[in-house]
Amino acid sequence: ANLGYTMEELRELTPVDLKPEYSPESFAALVAPLRAGAQHLIRFSTVHRRKDGSSYPVEIHLQMFSDESPPVFVAVIIDITDRRKAEETLRQFTAELEQRVQERTAKLETANQELETFNYSVAHDLRAPLRGIDGYSRLLLAEHAATLDDEGRGFLQNIIRATQHMGQLIEDLLAYSRLE
Repeated sequence: ANLGYTMEELRELTPVDLKPEYSPESFAALVAPLRAGAQHLIRFSTVHRRKDGSSYPVEIHLQMFSDESPPVFVAVIIDITDRRKAEETLRQFTAELEQRVQERTAKLETANQELETFNYSVAHDLRAPLRGIDGYSRLLLAEHAATLDDEGRGFLQNIIRATQHMGQLIEDLLAYSRLE
């Protein structure tokens, strides 16, 4: 029914008539292991041609039933049109997923480059003023400690501690940004 032939018409056809990609020689080579007894079953995919000329994919499980002349074969033929459609859908989904992964990877790489730029900015733009504040505070404390009262010296020590703490926070932020 799937092929569009009557049983009488099918009896007049050979497998090669239904399988456009096979010649009599190539089909004989395909079934040769069955005829020689080297294999009990062969399984292959092909295309069947209908009476109206259209074709559809099939999977064939073929066994030799009798070695009479001509030999008799038993074939289980499965229309795999739906399977092929599902495989194509899966290929499309896979391609779409791969495209999404590439896009997200590109976005991640861009974000990583921006983070590296930010790290450089933090490392350069924030550390330099902190070093200046720390250095001048230490210099002021070292050279003018005698002219400062206890409160002034306490203020400078607080500034030095705060710049050291800020420097450590910057180092921690940079270390965190390098984690993968």
